[in-house]
Amino acid sequence: MKINKKCLDEAYSATFDLKFLKIKKKEKSRKYKNIKSNRKNRLDHDFVTFPSVSKEINAGKSVEKRRTNDFFSQTFDHTLNNIHTNKNIINELVQDFVPIGSNEIIDDDIESIRQNKINFFNDIFIKDYIYPGSEVEINDFFLALYSLKLKHSLNTKTIDDFLKLLRLILPKDNKCPKTYSKIEKFLSSEEKNHSVFFCCVSCKSLSKQNISLQSLNTKINICINCSNELSPFVTFNVKSQITRILENENLLNQVVKNNMPQSHSQSLFDMNNGLIYKQMQNSKSRAISLVLNTDGAPITNSKNYNMWPILGTIVELDQASRENFNNMVILGIWLSKQKPIYNIFVENSIKELIEIKDQNINVKGLDFNIRAHSIIMDLPAKSAVLNVKQFNGEFGCTYCYHPGEHSGIYNKRIYPPLKFEKRKDSEFSDMVKMSVQTGQTIFGIKGANPISNILSLPSQAPLDYMHLVLQGHGKWLLKQYFFSDKSNDFYIGLLIIKFNFDSF
Repeated sequence: MKINKKCLDEAYSATFDLKFLKIKKKEKSRKYKNIKSNRKNRLDHDFVTFPSVSKEINAGKSVEKRRTNDFFSQTFDHTLNNIHTNKNIINELVQDFVPIGSNEIIDDDIESIRQNKINFFNDIFIKDYIYPGSEVEINDFFLALYSLKLKHSLNTKTIDDFLKLLRLILPKDNKCPKTYSKIEKFLSSEEKNHSVFFCCVSCKSLSKQNISLQSLNTKINICINCSNELSPFVTFNVKSQITRILENENLLNQVVKNNMPQSHSQSLFDMNNGLIYKQMQNSKSRAISLVLNTDGAPITNSKNYNMWPILGTIVELDQASRENFNNMVILGIWLSKQKPIYNIFVENSIKELIEIKDQNINVKGLDFNIRAHSIIMDLPAKSAVLNVKQFNGEFGCTYCYHPGEHSGIYNKRIYPPLKFEKRKDSEFSDMVKMSVQTGQTIFGIKGANPISNILSLPSQAPLDYMHLVLQGHGKWLLKQYFFSDKSNDFYIGLLIIKFNFDSF
């Protein structure tokens, strides 16, 4: 591999990001002062000289008003032109997806591909807003009102009066509902697609009390055994979410296309080229593979609740569609200030995946088998979900039998560069059973975990690329290897020329 000196310099300069930001902030402040000064000079120049001071002020205001009107007129014309040329933009974007120089695809297939891509971009550009020219979508508007009602414990009559006021303020052709009943109808579902649970963190068990989710807004729910506050979590129906996603014809076509047999190329373009996916392939049925993920830290910072979600992304969707939040599957959400009891939370969140493991769902006449592909987590979450020791504990590595050793100098566990045998899925499973029977920790495994019912561990719990490489650790290693003290054993900065020469 050829090492570029410029890349190394950029990696080293990452340590001076704070200083760079301060300099940029000063430059921005100086630029703003110059713009403000120039604007004042232009206004002074536009003043017309009149005998009366009041006339001079009015003339200045008139010039400024005329400029403002011209600006909004030009902006409106520009926006209108963008709307009229929207179809041209979509067609230009679609061109990138049509195969060039392929004699095997007939005209009808090309037109079908073009139409699917046009539908995809129409979903992005064409949305339903609360009134023409607004930036607020109707769905977001309804959810905002619903959240406002819950936050302040408002009754339906108050919301109805608030909607009447909004209808007076908004333009005439707005889509604001007259009553709250329409919002309720929009948010409600004909079938119950979620389940609510309350867990006692102290007792580490589910509460058998009959409590509804709405009670969270009116009172604190207490465990009858230990008198501590109960932590709620909600699990969602996976089949109904996937069916809703595949109602979009463009997304359905993507799943069907990516289920077709792939060429035996060694190149890696996406997850369906990877080893895990190839080992799971079954030619008998089309598959919908879910990559599960969760985090060891909450995604919100509310005074009342924090959220720990378990999400799933569909491997068979194209990358652009896969990462769209609307196309993600929500398995469960833990709502509490306290950290989840992961074995209870995960067990109930994946219960449906276990039940439908060998079943098919039918979408528009096509059968699909839903399966779990893998689970990706940061190290704290991995320790909790897989029920293994933390990364800084003995046998903290999930993938090999390296025990590590405690360093008195650094006061932390280190892993010297020694070779140890890798863990196998069958060995991992046997050690889980032994740990359950003996009640002891065996090679870092502390006991059973519910995720092993749908995944083979540790092979289907791959390394977290984002935290290992993208969030600073890769740059930190480059700094240590090439820019640290030359006396360090790991310093290899003097060998850059040799690396570059050997790469030819």
